[in-house]
Amino acid sequence: MSEQSSFYLDPFSALLDAMIQAEGGPDAFVKAVQCSLPEVQHLEEAIARACKTVRNLAATCPANPLMMVPRVGSDPWTQEAMPRRLAVTDAFISSLAAKWAPIGAANDPHGLNRNWEANVLLTYHKLTR
Repeated sequence: MSEQSSFYLDPFSALLDAMIQAEGGPDAFVKAVQCSLPEVQHLEEAIARACKTVRNLAATCPANPLMMVPRVGSDPWTQEAMPRRLAVTDAFISSLAAKWAPIGAANDPHGLNRNWEANVLLTYHKLTR
């Protein structure tokens, strides 16, 4: 999905891609979702659940979950110099981490959730550079 980030319209696509990559790929993402929702069997279902969580959090977030940021260089398709793009704020990703991968959750016996926020932030920023 990283090619989509060059179109500057949907920061949530890059966030979803970052979530999947931070979990270790599609299979690991499904297994992670199954920790809370064992009935989820397929990637499409796991993505739908993640989208619902992100959408609901964005709708109820007291602060704007998006910001407009300039991109260094020019757009390879439109040649627009330093186009602006929508990005999910780091604060929104922190809020998502508290909901999606809470530290100390009973379904996280190995404490992997403590790395989730940092991994998603790093991956998201790489995808949207």
